[in-house]
Amino acid sequence: MDTLSPIARIRADAKSLTFIIRSNQQMPSKLEGQGVGAAAWETLVPERVAGKNFTLPRFDTTGRDRLFWRFRTRASESPRWVTEITDPTVRTNPLPWPKSIKGVQCVVDRADAVALGAKHVGMNLSIREVLLPAIGGPYGGPVEFMDVDGEKIPLAAGTLARYDDEVRAFTQAGILVTVIFLNYFPRDAADGDLLIHPKCDKKGAANPLSAFNLSNEKSERLYRGLLQFLAKRWTEPEGRFGRVGGFIIGNEVQSHWHWYNLGKATGETVVREYANALRLAWLAVKSVHQDLRVYISMDYYWTDRHEAPDRTMPGRQLVDGLNALSKAEGDFDWHIAQHPYPQGLFDPIFWDDEDAGLGFDTPIITFKNLEVLLAYLNLPGQRVSNTARRVILSEQGFNCKGSGEQAEKIQAAAYAYAFEKVRQMPGIDAFILHRHQDHPGEGGLKLGLRDLEGRRRPMWSVCQKAETPEWAATIAPLLPLTGLKSWDDAKPTTKRIGEKSGVGTESLYSGEVVWDGVKQLWTATALNGLDWRQAKEKTSSGKRVPGLFQHPKAIGVAEASFPITLPKATRLTLRFEVLNSAKEPSPNGITFGVRIDGKEIWSAKVTDCGKPHPHSIDLTPYADRTITLTLTTDANGKEAYCWATWLAPAILAGV
Repeated sequence: MDTLSPIARIRADAKSLTFIIRSNQQMPSKLEGQGVGAAAWETLVPERVAGKNFTLPRFDTTGRDRLFWRFRTRASESPRWVTEITDPTVRTNPLPWPKSIKGVQCVVDRADAVALGAKHVGMNLSIREVLLPAIGGPYGGPVEFMDVDGEKIPLAAGTLARYDDEVRAFTQAGILVTVIFLNYFPRDAADGDLLIHPKCDKKGAANPLSAFNLSNEKSERLYRGLLQFLAKRWTEPEGRFGRVGGFIIGNEVQSHWHWYNLGKATGETVVREYANALRLAWLAVKSVHQDLRVYISMDYYWTDRHEAPDRTMPGRQLVDGLNALSKAEGDFDWHIAQHPYPQGLFDPIFWDDEDAGLGFDTPIITFKNLEVLLAYLNLPGQRVSNTARRVILSEQGFNCKGSGEQAEKIQAAAYAYAFEKVRQMPGIDAFILHRHQDHPGEGGLKLGLRDLEGRRRPMWSVCQKAETPEWAATIAPLLPLTGLKSWDDAKPTTKRIGEKSGVGTESLYSGEVVWDGVKQLWTATALNGLDWRQAKEKTSSGKRVPGLFQHPKAIGVAEASFPITLPKATRLTLRFEVLNSAKEPSPNGITFGVRIDGKEIWSAKVTDCGKPHPHSIDLTPYADRTITLTLTTDANGKEAYCWATWLAPAILAGV
């Protein structure tokens, strides 16, 4: 799309959609509309024209609700969505938000959660479990119906009752539920399954979680219909089924291969698909109650990623992409459910997270630098209706690393430090700890307030005292474990956060980085190696930075070849440091080499270990060309301890 729509905004009431035309635009000669799952755009005839503004019936002749449609006046423009709902049937009964931010995830004993003083909980909801009768699944129990565009769609009443029981019980206990809307799938599901995204890799996906299927009208109606149905159910003024505060759409979406699978996809594709799911969710719940919130779900990767670009994307790219589409198509107030786990999931000491810097280019966002997220959302271009989007911490925890009293005290200190910081950050509305009790299926992580046998760890008591008069006295003995001089030092920084964090490759060098080898790791073709991956080691200046780990075989040369298009520049320089990161020298040393288009232009042999060796190579003769840059390592006949590491390889312009 390359042109701005003449439609400034679209307002919906119970019967009509009103199109407000921009003051500097003429009344459009044509209007088209399309549901997300529809195959084609439909030409529409406006009604009741008043000046340049006009209305359209909200429901078409077949009963389809155009609230969930997008509209355009020509094919070259960004479509526009409804952004204002003035329907008098929208509920206004109070949905009080707790004053407390304290919450806990995966509750195994509701009475214990109440004893903790928890006021927030997240509830996973599998849409397949509820929609089984609608998709012809194996369900033989009673059904309940939802009305979507005039069609009665059966739902699994028994499953609904189970979720109702959970929401109702938490509501009665004074705990606010945030629903995590998830699309689990069976690995053996047939092609064409109504709920599974058509490009989801059912066999290869890391976890059985699909992106929501909005590829056809029936699947789209099931998705937004269920959201609207549940919003109505869990905001009833009488509170028969309990109440919820909002819906998180999917899980850790920028790691889509793992948690929101739509096959191998570009970041742009993920943003486009997810934006539609987010928009429909917002329209569905806001058409019921204006106070319900809709959240995107993010892990801690911000400008970094942990896997290939067709499987993951940086969180900042997700936020920027969604924000840009929102602004172009009609801005709406989606919010963020962040998961700021410590950098190493097994290490609770987040204050040592080396990749968490105070700048918008930080690779990750953890509790150490959580201020970065709030500052970024408060930038003028990121705000919605001149207000920063809200944040909840919907999943994060602190592993009990090791065993014994000291390990449990460090875990408790990590919770104390994080909570003390977050409680002083007014942009964060909830801190939901994962998890209530250890679980044997979490790869050895011990994140619980209770251990596997149910015994309370010290973190339980610290959590219980949060937001009480006993808080300061409870956490005082834990201060020495945090490295802080005073708990006052846990306050979020008041320093202005700018673009540069001082973390990562770009912070090492002066000049413009035109190629970052670590960020381009996934573009390399790697041959004849035992291992090829990202690694972090200290440079000759003592700064720990990302690098490339290349383990050659005993015989032959390990290669990693990058296609690179170099810019026009008066000077181009390849900079890097090489080292053997093993604990012992390799028997015959490691020979490092650099080739351009197959011709070796540099080599050096490293016979020591643990010592970085900095190098620079003039690449100016290759300016304004597309080249193949190959990094090579040779074990010289003995592969033992050949832990070859290229630290911060980068091509710089102007230095």
